[in-house]
Amino acid sequence: MSYFWLEIIILAIAYTLGSIPTGIIVSKFLKTPNPRASGSGNIGTTNMLRTGGKKAAAITFVIDMLKGVLAVAISYSFTPDLYQLAGMISVIGHIFPVWLVFKGGKGIATALGVIIAWDYQIAIACVITWIALVGTTRYVSVGSIGAVIIAPIATIALDKTVFLEATLVLVALILISHRENITRLIKGKEYKVGEKSDKKSK
Repeated sequence: MSYFWLEIIILAIAYTLGSIPTGIIVSKFLKTPNPRASGSGNIGTTNMLRTGGKKAAAITFVIDMLKGVLAVAISYSFTPDLYQLAGMISVIGHIFPVWLVFKGGKGIATALGVIIAWDYQIAIACVITWIALVGTTRYVSVGSIGAVIIAPIATIALDKTVFLEATLVLVALILISHRENITRLIKGKEYKVGEKSDKKSK
């Protein structure tokens, strides 16, 4: 097998890993409501918390995060020159999974897994930012967006600019996946942590 085809296979694996619909699988295993038909309709951690409870949300978050870690780790082992691209592809797979007609999750947990695999110090900066923003605003979407935006800033502050372009791509992907949340934030209609509503949110 030529190295070119190995690269194609590794990137395909990264996309496939990212596109695994964890929330749906977890909801079936735990016999909780299908997240696609409940709450916001999203398959990510926040809606799993809303529709399936803490256990379902925690399992979903961990697995979604591991998808990103594995995509980078596999690429680093076989095609080390593509490990950053593999990470980005896994996030794309999570947000735009072919199995769900390209309507997946928001990509935060998978993006965090990718960043952890790239550099743990940048990941720590993201987690601290998320905690600080959600703690002060009570908006998960604000924390998620802020956590990813801090990533490229951290690459500069920590002198790890080898990840600058890749983290900027993640920022773009997360902003795209959160476009509806951003619209609701602007209109003052985004719901905070603890609020219950039938309105679609993250």
